[in-house]
Amino acid sequence: FVLTACHCLVTEGWITTISQNEPPEFQPPYSHDRVKNKPWTPGDPRIRRKGVVVKSTIHTLITIFAGHPDARKRAPQRRHASNFFVHHLCGGKNSSKVLNDFEEIDIGLLRTCFPFNLDRHVRLAPLKPRNAIDLHLNQLQERAATCLFVGWGQALEKAAKGVISEESLSRTVTPDILQHMFRYIQCNKDCTYDERTCIVCSRHHGEKLAITRHGDSGSPLICDGFVTAVHSRGIGAAGWFSRNYTIARHTAVACVKDFISETQLSYLRSVSPKHYHYINGQPVLTP
Repeated sequence: FVLTACHCLVTEGWITTISQNEPPEFQPPYSHDRVKNKPWTPGDPRIRRKGVVVKSTIHTLITIFAGHPDARKRAPQRRHASNFFVHHLCGGKNSSKVLNDFEEIDIGLLRTCFPFNLDRHVRLAPLKPRNAIDLHLNQLQERAATCLFVGWGQALEKAAKGVISEESLSRTVTPDILQHMFRYIQCNKDCTYDERTCIVCSRHHGEKLAITRHGDSGSPLICDGFVTAVHSRGIGAAGWFSRNYTIARHTAVACVKDFISETQLSYLRSVSPKHYHYINGQPVLTP
């Protein structure tokens, strides 16, 4: 299983109709108990979870396309997708029931076609233990930790002199290698609007402009060697180009830890269908 963004997970029905189909009919009771439009104040919990019963809350469908929100385009991740498992609170799948909190619960699980070979080129970025994941997030926010971000998203095109110009913001290229940048955690109104509690905000400010782009969704934010959040979207800010300053929003893994417990993973393994996917036009059975 691999973490990704819910809005990147596209089902066969989406490919056929290019529409957002409703998730499966069976859903546990849903209640939205998070106070809306309430600024965070000292003493308030940084993580306010939804009041739901966690029981069979992740559903499974065949993944035709994953790693890109546009079903009509291709992405490197398509080769690796098999089945995806999306929890019933995913804003990208059921926005009418989550009051447009799109990024706040924008995490889903992806089942890969084949196990990854771990070597000096491919290594695991693990999750913190469930009993320590909340504290880890709080500590990162308090010290404005610098974290590693990696992704296959579109890269800004360089000008003739080898630098990125303002005009290049509208011209992007597909990278041949995995891109990375270092971003530091710092939450403010530019990112959270004083009302979201599961969003991790990151900034980048340096000599060279570094910004998340289309296709970076679902990529990990790795802090102290652990996956801390999953990328949802990048946002602009006043004068951000002239200041080499960018902001991004990520969904905290701590907010969905109940959906990725060993109990849930065991359940998914027991119900996972033997669907197939395509690689280069050829059907490949899911192991």
